[in-house]
Amino acid sequence: MNLLIENFESICIAIFMPALLVIVGLNNYLFFHTGVEIFCIVISIVIFATSVRTFRYSRNSFTLFLGYIYFFMGVLTFFHLTTYYGINIFKIDSPNIATQFWIASKYFQALALLIAATFITTPIKKIPAFLVMLTTTAIIIISIMLTEVFPTSFIAGRGLTPFNIISKYVICFVLILSMITLHRNKNCIDGPCYRPVILSIIFTILAELTFTLYKGSYQFPNMAGYLLTMAAYYSVYWCVFSKGVVIPYHKLEISYDKTIEGWSKALELRDAETKGHSDRVVKATIELAKAYGIEEDKLVHIRRGALLHDIGKIGIPDSILFKHGKLTDEEWKVMHKHPEYAYELLSTSPYLIPAIDIPYYHHEKWDGSGYPCRLSGKDIPIAARIFAIVDVWDALSSDRPYRKAWTKEQIIDYIKSLSGIHFDPEIVKLFLEKIYEE
Repeated sequence: MNLLIENFESICIAIFMPALLVIVGLNNYLFFHTGVEIFCIVISIVIFATSVRTFRYSRNSFTLFLGYIYFFMGVLTFFHLTTYYGINIFKIDSPNIATQFWIASKYFQALALLIAATFITTPIKKIPAFLVMLTTTAIIIISIMLTEVFPTSFIAGRGLTPFNIISKYVICFVLILSMITLHRNKNCIDGPCYRPVILSIIFTILAELTFTLYKGSYQFPNMAGYLLTMAAYYSVYWCVFSKGVVIPYHKLEISYDKTIEGWSKALELRDAETKGHSDRVVKATIELAKAYGIEEDKLVHIRRGALLHDIGKIGIPDSILFKHGKLTDEEWKVMHKHPEYAYELLSTSPYLIPAIDIPYYHHEKWDGSGYPCRLSGKDIPIAARIFAIVDVWDALSSDRPYRKAWTKEQIIDYIKSLSGIHFDPEIVKLFLEKIYEE
């Protein structure tokens, strides 16, 4: 379910675009075909750009090779589109040339994928690989458009030629070999990359087999084949985008969170009396935020803020922070600066700015008597209002050198007594009903 929610927009696009094209295609097949081909060309460019731009970080030769393959597939698809019968960009009086470009592009794709799968562990030499594909593409274009040595693939009134039909089965056979080779080398490919590529090959095979059924360019099997082709391109896009963007970003996010957790643990090492405090308040804060109805995408910032709620105390002298006796007025003034120190520290990082509400505002009070900004009521950010109750609850529930932990009844009475004074009354009620009782 979470996977569906996270990829909701992509799933909608994947369903909406083909459905829209089919509706249009039932009335105007040429528009349908043009839309599909433009989609494939754009996806090819995105695949190429993503794989090339992220190679310096991923160092993944396989996805870079895929980028090269689909860039030149996009070039051949462009010629297939512009020579398609009825487009009238070139003086074309037969579907043959466009069909030739289609067959040539699929031979190119199948053979290149087989090579990529076979030499998947070999570091790619970027310039030679690109030049070989560029030369191959140029030869294909010349053989079809200028020298006309490429075999005839379609005859008007008769349909596909034997060369075309046999070629489709040969292409499918090579694609199956590619799939088998990829499967044997699957340990060399990340799971998020392996599955989309295999799925893309399956879609391509089904598309080519579907294309063997039609007699004319404007018949329904042709439409089904193009929809499968869209799915094949989109699968490869998802592979390259996941490997080059999604996975590295996720790893970076994990690294950030581990760093934040490290800061939190460092603070606890400095003050052994509060060991385990951060873990407890984070858990309770997240539970209370969920019960309040905070959106899922905001919970991650609340979690980070809860972890870093006392980060500003690194600016407080040990003589004040660890003093067992009562603090003087001057010492309290220094202690009250720790939210400001937290703000100064965290506001320099764009990544942590969304998490700053708890470290900066969790000592504000509902009646406006808190610090550092003397905010009141709902002017206090909701994350800070939620955390304020949790922080007090955990402090009172834990032993301190100067007192024993309070009983459950004492804590409940204390929190109720401060409802509307220190705490948001609505959150006090929710805390006592949903969280504390559990």
